[in-house]
Amino acid sequence: MLCENVLFLRLLNYFNVAINVLRFLVPLFLMIKLTLDIYKGIINPNDNDAKEKIAKRIFTSVIIFLIPTIVNIFLGLMEGITGTTFNYSECNSNIKNISYLEEQKELEKQLLETKNNQELLRKYEDYQKELEKLRNQSRSQSGGSSDGSSGTGGSQSTTDGSTRTIGKKYKLSASELKGLCGVAKAEQGSIDGAKAEATLMANRYELLKSSSKYYGKGLYNYVRNSGWFAHAAKHMSQGCPSDYLQAVRDVLVNGNRTMPLYVDEHDCFNCNSKKCSNGNKGDICKLEVNGKTISSMSKIKTRSNDYYIKNVTKVYTIYKQSSSVKYWTFYAFAKKADGSNRGDPFGYTKSAKDKIDSLNK
Repeated sequence: MLCENVLFLRLLNYFNVAINVLRFLVPLFLMIKLTLDIYKGIINPNDNDAKEKIAKRIFTSVIIFLIPTIVNIFLGLMEGITGTTFNYSECNSNIKNISYLEEQKELEKQLLETKNNQELLRKYEDYQKELEKLRNQSRSQSGGSSDGSSGTGGSQSTTDGSTRTIGKKYKLSASELKGLCGVAKAEQGSIDGAKAEATLMANRYELLKSSSKYYGKGLYNYVRNSGWFAHAAKHMSQGCPSDYLQAVRDVLVNGNRTMPLYVDEHDCFNCNSKKCSNGNKGDICKLEVNGKTISSMSKIKTRSNDYYIKNVTKVYTIYKQSSSVKYWTFYAFAKKADGSNRGDPFGYTKSAKDKIDSLNK
């Protein structure tokens, strides 16, 4: 209704103020002019111009006083033509209720937001129920989670036998997402590999200790400046294709990680000039499988299932893990573009696994 529109009522109030000023000032001015004209008419009774001026001034004064009535009649006619609900006197009476109408509109807005929030909450609860349903189906089919971690990190089994973990969802700008995608692509060179790398980025950042200078400074800042991801700044500036970008967005923005939250390591073969104490070149020095040590680089590079057993194989690298633990445990290989498991080996440190397990208890 027009008479309950706050903006219209404010404009009407300004209009009334202007009319009231005119209704007093204009007639006062006309009265002064009219007095002068009458005086001239008395002095010169034959002055027809003076009589004509007197008549015009009286007519003008009457019109000024009748302006509100004229406006009301005009808007009444417009109401019949346009269907707009309007009544001048009703709108005038509503001017004093502007603050009340504003509070009413704000209350309606808050009620609408509450309704929307309740709808979102209902959708989220439905999503959680569906998620739990999928988890139960996975457990009933496999007797536990697919990675043997008892559901650590909210893992779900997917149709291809891989694991999807529901992780934190990051709010990233377009440029930040593009930069992180550039690093993920450069590290692994395939879409599946980029998703694994993006998963690792988020996992490592969330596992940071509060004493770290990158703690709480943002995922993008950590990846770019920590030094853990080789040549990160350079790769960030090289851009990223749309299919890779979509894959990394699914991991970081939608929270669909391809490995559990405790997977925090990967290394490569012959990827640098460093040498282990046993002469092997690159990150990985040796493997240990069920008490058996594999030191031959030719065997290490085969990625054979005999040497790389999920949650069993210990990977010893040129880098120290901690003062007491010198290895990380193998989890999976990143897939190459042809679908083969020929990418870098990914895994987890004992400290990362213990931390995530303790959070899920």
